[in-house]
Amino acid sequence: MDILSAYSVGNWVLILVASFIIGLSKAGLKGIDMLNVTIMAIVFGGKASTGIVLPLLCVADIGAVIYYNRHAQWNHFWKLIPGWPLVF
Repeated sequence: MDILSAYSVGNWVLILVASFIIGLSKAGLKGIDMLNVTIMAIVFGGKASTGIVLPLLCVADIGAVIYYNRHAQWNHFWKLIPGWPLVF
């Protein structure tokens, strides 16, 4: 079964909107995450949407770290790691 023909055009639009909403939520627009969860659950169902959204969130986090790396204050980050002086 071809992945492109498995979903209608309306479903693909909803998937793209939900992916855009993930980007907006990672950019700092709070409260819009719940709309993303609802859209993905409508398109894929409850259990399957969890398995699809989690990798999208991980990729968005990696992209945010790459983009905002130069603005990070790493001394604050290292303080959050348990046992930091003992690990390194």
